[in-house]
Amino acid sequence: MILSLLTLGACGAPHSPSDQAIATFSLTTRAGITDYAVDPDPLKHAAAGYFRDVAVAAPDESVGQFRARVATAIYSEKGVHASLGSAAQQAIVPRLAALDAAARQDDRQGAGLAALEIYRALIEDMATVSKATTAMALIDYAQLAGAARLAAARPDWSGVDAAMTMAGQHWDDIAGDVGDTALAGQMGAALKAAQDGAARRDDAATEQALQAARPSIDRLIAYFKRT
Repeated sequence: MILSLLTLGACGAPHSPSDQAIATFSLTTRAGITDYAVDPDPLKHAAAGYFRDVAVAAPDESVGQFRARVATAIYSEKGVHASLGSAAQQAIVPRLAALDAAARQDDRQGAGLAALEIYRALIEDMATVSKATTAMALIDYAQLAGAARLAAARPDWSGVDAAMTMAGQHWDDIAGDVGDTALAGQMGAALKAAQDGAARRDDAATEQALQAARPSIDRLIAYFKRT
């Protein structure tokens, strides 16, 4: 149970929960978990969602709201940090610092990119969720990362290429599992258009294709939740 997260003194009197315990408790609420999760992956997925929210909110949110959102995301990572593999920890720690610094400077581009890389690292560290859930989360990451790198003052085409390659690889892994052929066709066509636009270094066409992929990604995430 969640109570097992609390630390007890020698005399048995409860102490205040640690930051990690509080953050873990918050994540169980977000993930819809009522008992302490032996499997940390649902909590990693919940924490990843906070960083995704930071990236999505970065362009438009007010300064105060954005800084609060970043602080919440950084705090949520405490709830899963100890359960992460060493590679994920090493990838995430410097990006947490970069995210915090960017938010303090109101560098929305830098904050969004740092948050997306933390989102990716948390998703990639999950081991027990379904292949489709992980693949769709990484396709979601790739669409957001591609759009963010394209929106830089000078488009980061190498970053866009990497995102499109990742999206294509993960889509190839699960496309055959989609029973809705129309939806699968829309997703495949949008990804191909984005890849082709990036290959031509056509920022307008690539941006249009990435935006066209968004509804299909959202529908596929919902599809795999039902199946």
